[in-house]
Amino acid sequence: MTEGFCIDNGAEYYCTEECLHKHYTPEERTNMYDDGNSDSYRTEREEDDEEEF
Repeated sequence: MTEGFCIDNGAEYYCTEECLHKHYTPEERTNMYDDGNSDSYRTEREEDDEEEF
C-alpha cells in the first residue's frame, strides 16, 4: 500500500477515505486519530522506480 489509512497499528487498512467511511463515521475517525497520539494514521509515500528490495 502506497497510501491510505492504517487503523490500530495495522489491524485494518483502507485505501481511500471513501472505503474508510464505509466502516467508520468521520467522528469515529477523528476520535481514532486522537490528535496523533494513537496507532491509527493516514500514510502516503512516493514510489521510487529505482528502489531495490
